[in-house]
Order: sequence, then structure tokens, then C-alpha cells
Amino acid sequence: MLFCQPDRAFNPLCHDSSVLRESRHLLFFAVMTAIALTPTPAIANPIVPGTDTNTRVTQTDNQFDIDGGMRSLDGTNLFHTFESFGLTQAQIANFLANPDLENILTRITGGDVSVIDGLLQVSGSEANLFLMNPAGILFGENARLNVGASFMATTASGIGFGNGWLSATGSNDYGALLGHPDRLAVTTTGSLVNGGVLQVPDGHSLSLVGGTVINTGALLAPEGQVVMLATPDDGVLEFGGDGYSLSLNVGRPISDWPNLNYSPEMPIEEKKSPKQFRIRLSQRFSLL
Repeated sequence: MLFCQPDRAFNPLCHDSSVLRESRHLLFFAVMTAIALTPTPAIANPIVPGTDTNTRVTQTDNQFDIDGGMRSLDGTNLFHTFESFGLTQAQIANFLANPDLENILTRITGGDVSVIDGLLQVSGSEANLFLMNPAGILFGENARLNVGASFMATTASGIGFGNGWLSATGSNDYGALLGHPDRLAVTTTGSLVNGGVLQVPDGHSLSLVGGTVINTGALLAPEGQVVMLATPDDGVLEFGGDGYSLSLNVGRPISDWPNLNYSPEMPIEEKKSPKQFRIRLSQRFSLL
């Protein structure tokens, strides 16, 4: 399922459907139930850095300052690994970055759903922010963004750069992941639900990509692009070279791509027949 609406917000209430309105209330209840069922230790210590990127998390009251990380050799990308990542209401995850950064990419590897009911913020840079958790991502009704560029949340199992991959599990050669991301390894297993009000600055993009994608809140990208994409099959979502189109080609199984790690909980199914659809976005704006 794809919802792609340039120059406006996406809100399910814009579609005059009693079924959709009823679904919205049921889904909102599901989001709140998921937050309520999150274990207390995860709430008390919601952001736990991994060990492979030298990511540091410093808590001051309700704010978690995130620095360190690993950079690509060309200096354009900053990578963070977290064992768990979540926020309660009024909490802030503040990513500290240098002005020369173009992309901040985070992966959550612990196997738990990320429940985010606070503010995601980037300070010191207008870099794009990527959040990848194959286990799933839930944005609560208090979730907000304060970023200087585009934002993508995805349950993909990998983000591609040229000939390399940022894998959601296992080890990565961060230095070799140069330039801009150009593809996603998508699966049908992860769910992504937004119950908050997420907004990016004018002219930028806001993207939610997962196996199941549900919006019960609002997605705002003034003069930019809002993309919701629930992938119908496992495959590779490639960003077009023209910068304003996407192509999901599941004719080539993601298992064919080298240097991409998978966990046993994320099985790969071989696809017997090619399927492809192309999403053409506004020529003025790129997804990333």
C-alpha cells in the first residue's frame, strides 16, 4: 500500500470512510496498549547503545544526548548502533552532529520494538535522519520530530550504499559506506505505526517504509514529500538515479545481494515471479 501526497500532510481522516475511521480508533488503542505493555526496565533505561560504533548516550533529566558513532571515510555519513531505543512522553533523543554531515543512520539490533512517545532531535547539523529497526517501530501520540532535513523510519533489514550495505544485524564496514543511501532491503515482517504528529522542514521528505505501515496520526512535509510504503514482498527498494523516483524490484531476491546479514528471525523467501512497481514523486523533491 502506498500513500504519496506532495505538498500536503497525510492524515487518514482526509479519506471519508467509516471503516477507516473505525480502524483509526482500533489502531490507536493498539499503539497505546503496546506502550503500556513495554517492560518497565526498557522505560527506565530506554536508550542503550551498542558496542560496535562507539556511540555514547548521556542523560540529563529527560534529555538523552547521543554522540560518538562511526563515520564513513568520506565523512558524509554517521552511524549509530543501539541495543534498544525508545522514549516516553516528554523525553528527548538529541543526536549531536557536525555541520558537514549529510546523513545520520541508526540501527536497533536488540530484537525489541522501538516505542517512541517523545521527541527525536538533531542538533548541530541539517543531516537526514534514518531510524531502522526490523523488529518494528511504534510512534505514540506524543511523538514529534525536530530535524533539519528529511526523516525515514523503516523496518528494513538493510540500507544500501553503492556496493555495500548497512545491515540491521551483525557487523558492518562503516568506513566503506560512502555517499548517499540508494536502496533498502525490505521484508514483510516488521510493522511501523505512527500515532503522533511527525513533521519535517519545508521541501524535505518524511518516509515510513515497512512490512506493515499504519498512520493514525499526522505526517507533515510542507512543500515536500510524504511517503508511506507497505512492501508487498521481500525485495530491494531502489532509489531512482533521477532522485525523484522509487522502484521496488522483488524479482531479484534480497538473498542475492552480497554483504547483507540476516537474523534467523527474519527468513528470506525466494520469489518465483518478478514483480515491480515504480513510484514517481514530484520532480522538485527527492526522497532522501
